[in-house]
Amino acid sequence: MRAGIFGAFALSLVVGAAAPAVAQTIGTPGVSGDQLLFIYDAREDRVSFLNVANPSSETIFVDVALYSQDLTEELAGQTISLGPASNTVIDPTSFGGGGANGAAGLATVTPVLGAENLTPVVPPQPIVGGFTLANLDLMSGFGQNPFARFAVDGSGDPVSAGTEVDGASVAYQRFDPGILMIPVYFNPADLAPPENDGNRVLLVAFGDDYDGAYGLSPVSTSAAGSFFNASGLLIAENTVPLTGVLLSDLQSMAGESSLDGSSGKAFFEIDANGGNVFGLFSQSIGTFAAGQRMPAVAIVPEGTEPPVEMSIAFEARVDGEPFSCDRTYTDVGTTNATVEPTDARLYIENVRLVNSDGGEVALQLDQDGTWQVQDVALLDFENATGLCGQRGTPEMNSTVRGMIPEGTYDRIRFEMGVTESLNHGDSATAPAPLNKTALFWSWNSGYKFIRYDNIAESNGNEFRVHIGSTACEGDGRGNASCGNSNRAAVDLPFDPATNKIVVQLGAFLENVNVEQNTPETAPGCMSSPGDPECVPVFAAAGIPYDANAGGSQQIFTVE
Repeated sequence: MRAGIFGAFALSLVVGAAAPAVAQTIGTPGVSGDQLLFIYDAREDRVSFLNVANPSSETIFVDVALYSQDLTEELAGQTISLGPASNTVIDPTSFGGGGANGAAGLATVTPVLGAENLTPVVPPQPIVGGFTLANLDLMSGFGQNPFARFAVDGSGDPVSAGTEVDGASVAYQRFDPGILMIPVYFNPADLAPPENDGNRVLLVAFGDDYDGAYGLSPVSTSAAGSFFNASGLLIAENTVPLTGVLLSDLQSMAGESSLDGSSGKAFFEIDANGGNVFGLFSQSIGTFAAGQRMPAVAIVPEGTEPPVEMSIAFEARVDGEPFSCDRTYTDVGTTNATVEPTDARLYIENVRLVNSDGGEVALQLDQDGTWQVQDVALLDFENATGLCGQRGTPEMNSTVRGMIPEGTYDRIRFEMGVTESLNHGDSATAPAPLNKTALFWSWNSGYKFIRYDNIAESNGNEFRVHIGSTACEGDGRGNASCGNSNRAAVDLPFDPATNKIVVQLGAFLENVNVEQNTPETAPGCMSSPGDPECVPVFAAAGIPYDANAGGSQQIFTVE
């Protein structure tokens, strides 16, 4: 059957008496079989080459037909003799008189009885091949195996070589995946533009026509697309019509929802309507391109829940009183001293909430350019008034903000500290809030995870609480390792809807004498090993210190 338009009658042969049983359907085409199909594209600035090989020791005849994109017309055709172990290369621009030049569509390669008898037949060995799709503007292309299938009987069992394929007792397997998947796609904004084949979605829907010779007929259906980002979040849903060969791209398939800035995967739910469906996806960056057939999958997953905004409030207190720079606090420490604060700032990192199933879910911090960067946030309770004006800043922050999947959460976990990968950079060039030089020791030692300083009113003694990593060695360029991490781990019951976290600053000083310092040690506790003032300070934070194992932290509580 050479040229012509195949109507509903031709398709009814497939869905009626000649329709394959359920066992005869397959989801994803094979790479070798009793019949091969190819997508070709010989439009302007594009080129395709199809390769067909006979792996048997006998001469076979194959009928090659190139169909229009809507599958209503056979544009070029020819019967080719393939000797033992031979192959042929088909150039759609010149094949069969060049009728497919400038077109794109579907090509079939069907073994037949002879040059004059186009009755389909099972070859001595499954035939194989390959094809390329290239873009001459990009100077990039990719290759793929053909889309292949076998001839089977009504029970779905393979038939022997030489058996005629009549569409009734013997028919080709039907491609009916139900759901096709693009396993991964890259951010379209980083690819070549769609009009230049930077990303290509190619879907095919066709019917089988067995009327002496084999032919194709168009099938009309639709592809319901679901697009998920790399984190599993559903970001786009759209349905597009599908008849014959659909040449499209990611963004067009996604509809109005922008995919720029996202990488992920896509699912297309397609009813084959008694015919056949398969798909191909490719993407190109510059002169490099890669393509793959779409595998069939069982379901379209639900994915993760869309994230919701979450704000976690913190409040600093000293012995039950709200922290403020412009006041004094009495009955502090073992001598019931009166102190005036000079600083109160701390970093926290790696904030996670625990859901009702016991799983940890990271809070994706807003990258606000001021208080939060990557997974680190700065809490700043001083406002540069009073003695805090020595080193502080007027700006304050008592909230951690981010996005998290909607759900039920009953605990919160985080560390008082700075992520190891960020802890040993240069504060002079670091992004906010890691650019606070008052919270930085050195490249090797890293940041002061907390700075809580006071002056004793009785004698002017300065008592500092500076906790950070110690015993650090590095190259002064951000590469360091520390013997003592000194990060305080926090794990609290927490209801995001009703709770806030209280930073009990007074707990650092409860068991120390803030009116004196051990001779030849740093003022207060600055994390150096062997400093007696650090023993109760570290114990309050639950951090091991020298021979003390640490324990439960007393600094962070929930209300």
